[in-house]
Amino acid sequence: MRGDRGRIGSVLTHVLFIAVLVVLPELLMSVSGRPHSGAMRWGMYVHSAVLLAVFYINYFLIVPRTLGAGTRHRRLAFALLNLALILAAVVFTYGMVEWGWIPGGRRLNRAPDTWHRLLAIASMMMRDAVMLVLVTSLAVAIRMTVYWRNLADRQAKLRAMQRESELEGLRSQLNPHFLFNTLNSIYALIDISPDEARRAVHTLSQLMRYAVYSNPERVSLSRELEFLDHYAELMRLRLGDDRPVDIRVDVSDTSVAVPPLVLVPVVENAFKYGATAPADRPIDIAVTSRPGAVECRTANSFDPARTDAMKGGVGLANLRRRLELLYGGRATLVTAAEGDRYTATLIIPTTA
Repeated sequence: MRGDRGRIGSVLTHVLFIAVLVVLPELLMSVSGRPHSGAMRWGMYVHSAVLLAVFYINYFLIVPRTLGAGTRHRRLAFALLNLALILAAVVFTYGMVEWGWIPGGRRLNRAPDTWHRLLAIASMMMRDAVMLVLVTSLAVAIRMTVYWRNLADRQAKLRAMQRESELEGLRSQLNPHFLFNTLNSIYALIDISPDEARRAVHTLSQLMRYAVYSNPERVSLSRELEFLDHYAELMRLRLGDDRPVDIRVDVSDTSVAVPPLVLVPVVENAFKYGATAPADRPIDIAVTSRPGAVECRTANSFDPARTDAMKGGVGLANLRRRLELLYGGRATLVTAAEGDRYTATLIIPTTA
């Protein structure tokens, strides 16, 4: 859409410029109120044609091959080429005057002496040169505007491609990371309770179906909450009944869209490091909503000897990067450790 508007604006600029050069001679002759001959009209149109020629030679040939490249040698080439072009145009216009094809030659021929004749010629050439410099500047301005707009569009597309590529890389890291931790949980259950391990495998299949085969850019919050329920069930099987796990959900609208698996890293982190604390220390998980945002807050105890628990795991590091790419500064993840208690608060905007 932005590119289409730019092209339309460029076309309209060219149409307006050509119209001005075509209509201007007629307008000037009408305003002057003096009788004018066909030769005078012809002469003014020749002037307009020279201006158009200089403009489009710059627009299509000189500017793209010199200023667009941006090196000092090419800028020097631009100056020299335009100096030669303007000089040729001025000489051509003067020649047309001398040959009598453009009005003004008779005025120069009637000059009382050589000095006045040279002064008249210099005045005419200076006037034409100034007009040609202005036309050249206009060509540079329009062409460079198009050049920088196209460059900005290409850079924006490149940044978008890099962003999508990085997001895809983070998502591809998330699934193996999650699967690795979950398989460790099931492995721990095999010796403790084979029946519970079979239930865990069934729950894991449901989790992986969502994590692997359902990978859109956005999902409903209800699907994320369902995923968390299955995950929490799997973790309870591993931790047993001795460790309290409190999950509270207070969300007014579960149809809002969120990135898939965006809540999992903070919940997974709570279970991972909460399992290192004494069995009676609870793991608290709360998902709540506020106007324009969803908040997920976890709190768990941990073994103070585990210094990596103070920082959070790989999942949280990837989550921070995903949030930065998806939301900029509008989403936040704040973690804190006080004594042996660790909290993580994730706030995701639900409005554009």
